[in-house]
Amino acid sequence: MPLRFILRYLMQNEQLVQKLADSAIIRGAARAAVAVFHKGKEIGENNLDKLRDNEALSRLQNEAQHSASKVKNTAERSVERTSNVLLTFLNNLEEEWKKGKRDIDEQKKREQAEKAKKDRE
Repeated sequence: MPLRFILRYLMQNEQLVQKLADSAIIRGAARAAVAVFHKGKEIGENNLDKLRDNEALSRLQNEAQHSASKVKNTAERSVERTSNVLLTFLNNLEEEWKKGKRDIDEQKKREQAEKAKKDRE
């Protein structure tokens, strides 16, 4: 904990940071870090080129395309089933709505007939 406090204090001192940045050791370390980065990048690009040429990659791509088509077909079937369920639900809802409306209309007619019958008596 005290080491972190000391390092933070030293890193906030602009003169110290400038002197360190101008020192040969830090410049050499920066050059070495950049050289390692670029060498690693070059090696990675070369290996990637070799991998692209490899037949295994094409097999992997074919497998991925095949899997993607399976997933697409499954998704399409799922959407179709869901839409069928939704349509069936909406049709049933409409039927029940009409049935309920008919029942209410019949009940109103019965009530009106009963009221008319009572009024005649």
